[in-house]
Amino acid sequence: GLARIQGEEGPFWGHNAMVRTNAFAESCGLPALSGAPPFGGHILSHDYVEAALLRRQGWIVRVDPDLEGSYEEGPQNAIDYAKRDRRWCQGNLQHIRLLTAPGLHGWNRFTFLQGVMAYISSPLWMAFIVASIVAPLFAPAIDYFPSPYLPAIFPRAETALAVTLLVGVGGLLIGPKLLIALRAGVSGEARRFGGFFRVFLSTLAEIIWSSLLAPITLMYQSRSVMQVIFGMDGGWPSSDREGQTLKFGEAFRASWWIVLTGILTLVGSWTLAPDLFCWLTPIAGPQIIAPLLIAASSSPASGRFAYHCQLFRTPEELARLAIVRERDRVLARWNERPVIDRETAAPRTDAIEPAYSAAQG
Repeated sequence: GLARIQGEEGPFWGHNAMVRTNAFAESCGLPALSGAPPFGGHILSHDYVEAALLRRQGWIVRVDPDLEGSYEEGPQNAIDYAKRDRRWCQGNLQHIRLLTAPGLHGWNRFTFLQGVMAYISSPLWMAFIVASIVAPLFAPAIDYFPSPYLPAIFPRAETALAVTLLVGVGGLLIGPKLLIALRAGVSGEARRFGGFFRVFLSTLAEIIWSSLLAPITLMYQSRSVMQVIFGMDGGWPSSDREGQTLKFGEAFRASWWIVLTGILTLVGSWTLAPDLFCWLTPIAGPQIIAPLLIAASSSPASGRFAYHCQLFRTPEELARLAIVRERDRVLARWNERPVIDRETAAPRTDAIEPAYSAAQG
């Protein structure tokens, strides 16, 4: 779908891009934006800009969704993900200054705007929640007879509008996932992922888990946006992709303010807008237990649980490719080597030792 929509004017992702060297050299000289970071200085989200510059020079930039063989690990816990997301936030907000750059194609400008809204939407969502809670403080007193010449006027129930909003948001966020799972079952592609039943269960599990993490991501992204607005430069920190497990204490120190926000949200809604209490519980609840969710999602036990339940299985797990098996063999050679029997000077088959000893550094 993404390939169809963007056609020949799409962005590319730098870690998975094949680019003509001469085209890149003659088209993609990135300027340093005037002013100080975070809105000035070096462009952080550079690949979207480079794609737009290639297209401006007449080159085709497209997504080939049928290519295989590209692998990349993401951050393995919510804290490291938020750190990387902070850099992306600053980089995407820099694109505000590029929306009016001369010669860019329309879809490239829309891509910039879409990237900006991907982060601005979080503080807008937060502002919507706060406004909903405090709205009763500014609501005028109910007057059933505002005019002696008109019949009584009763307040209009907003339940239908609230349900419409809920269904619309749910359709946008959940509908495509269910449609993709259904398409995989109808086309037979689900067999590569363990069958339609496993694909459907994995989809439901992902929806539940992403719904629990969404209010936490909301807070981290809102903080990132406010930091950029107030001139705090996040720089370009390295991403930790080695699967670090977080203890509860570490998770709490990184999310205590999210816990406090969730508590204040429920207390405020119970005091000022009791009708919204149940509606806000799915948002404030995960925020209150954020340390538990962050610690649990970083634990290898959660991965083992999903593995034993056969959730989130991929074709590469069910039948490992030759290049992945070779990678495993190379890592094994790097990390381990046979222990030498000191008496016979022959390798022992019953023991191994680390490839690098303390004496070797």
